[in-house]
Amino acid sequence: MSCVIPPPSNIPVGIIGFGAFGRLIAEHLGRHFPLHAYDPALPQGYEVHTSRKHQESSLLEGYGIHTSRGQRGSPLLEGEGQGEVCDFSADGTHLTPTLSFQEREPVAPHVESAWEGRTAGERTFGSSRLQGGSEAGVRNSTLAEAAACPVVILAAPVSKLAEVVCAIGPHLQPGALVLDVGSVKIVAARIMADGLPDHVEIVATHPLFGPQSARSGLKGLKIAVCPIRGRGGWRAAAFLRKHLGLDVILTDPEAHDRAAASVQGLTHLIAKVFVEMEPLPTRMTTKSFDLLMQAVGMVRHDAPEVFDAIERANPYAADIRHRFFAHASRLETELSAQGADAAG
Repeated sequence: MSCVIPPPSNIPVGIIGFGAFGRLIAEHLGRHFPLHAYDPALPQGYEVHTSRKHQESSLLEGYGIHTSRGQRGSPLLEGEGQGEVCDFSADGTHLTPTLSFQEREPVAPHVESAWEGRTAGERTFGSSRLQGGSEAGVRNSTLAEAAACPVVILAAPVSKLAEVVCAIGPHLQPGALVLDVGSVKIVAARIMADGLPDHVEIVATHPLFGPQSARSGLKGLKIAVCPIRGRGGWRAAAFLRKHLGLDVILTDPEAHDRAAASVQGLTHLIAKVFVEMEPLPTRMTTKSFDLLMQAVGMVRHDAPEVFDAIERANPYAADIRHRFFAHASRLETELSAQGADAAG
């Protein structure tokens, strides 16, 4: 029998990576759970400062939006960008289950990993201003401590996920729930399933929104949840829906990546071209052009790793990209021929 956890809870949550995703998680999840964050490049005395205002109450704002343009965590662990809203209604199941967790006592075994050895030592982050004026502290922990939590969130880009999985494996506790937040799911799911010990549950997630579309709150925005091992995917999905108001879409990694290849692949590709064509008109514009530039603005500041993951790590992105350029090339040929005929 499952039950809903009434926040706040004393279940510790580990965050591996304190870039954009890690800070976002800390900003919203820290008011309800004790957090243990690890990033090998966190500087001495680092403090979390957030000032974004939210109209909707939330616990965990999707893992994937920037909180500030100030000091960042390790580029190696900078959060994967999310792109914008995507409707997977044809590819996944919308659901409304409940959530249950079992509290476990975390331990901190000795760390052998050279990756972990880059930590700057255990520190406690300054309080972070959250929705409604609440405050939360985030403990800057060792890799072993963060990975020993009952829930571990991997806020690392896909290109570094295998390295992170290898590093945390020895420290994960039986029954722990491990989630990633990357933009592509087939590669991430395979890395976690192959690299994580059999005694942990695995969920691949992808918040289908970015910093601009989430500024007015999370209610009704979408998140893809792919259960990989165990029932943790269903419990996590219920948590996201009940406490954040997100439209949870249960799907699988292949269905996710097929849809994302078009939705994110085309969006980021077009945005990249628009940015490279700047400066573009800003005053004498049409509404349709303004909307296009608004879409460009939603993804223009994503980390380079985001574009690379969306266009290269997604196995279906190349076909979509080739089709797009083929249609564009054919249109260019037609227009050039028509122009030549008119001139002649």
